[in-house]
Amino acid sequence: SCEGGDEPMKVSTMRSGIRGKRKEPLRLIGLSDGLFATVLTLLVLDLKIPEALNLHSPMEFIKWVSPRFFSYLLTFLVAGTYWLTHHRDFEHVIRSDRTLLGYNLLFLLFVGLFPFSTAAISPISFASNSYPFYWAIYAGNVLLAGGMLALIWIYAVTHGLVDREVT
Repeated sequence: SCEGGDEPMKVSTMRSGIRGKRKEPLRLIGLSDGLFATVLTLLVLDLKIPEALNLHSPMEFIKWVSPRFFSYLLTFLVAGTYWLTHHRDFEHVIRSDRTLLGYNLLFLLFVGLFPFSTAAISPISFASNSYPFYWAIYAGNVLLAGGMLALIWIYAVTHGLVDREVT
């Protein structure tokens, strides 16, 4: 027993809060954080040097690795910014509904495609004819994820899912 009559929160109380009238977005946040961690891990795993690569000078290596490393850094910054924004937004979201969950899943769908769209741009040389096509795939992926993140926030605010400080 705690002094002053305060008792520690029991797991059953926490679960009833999630299943009851007030649906806190704890599972949604956990799923989102887990997917971001997976995406960031997959991005770095794509930075491997093939065994068959036959480079004769440091400049050849730099020329080979530069587009891959650039695409990794770019996507890491984009994904990191989206994760920070998602984290900041969900500090204010006090409950969720099925529509918010659906929007968040669509956001995660596009975030989950970051390793694919990054791989599409990483080996592309600037002189390649396919350069605009692959960058369009990448840009579309980033824009769709950003659009979904904005939609999540707009929906949460307009449907009373955020704390009163925000509205």
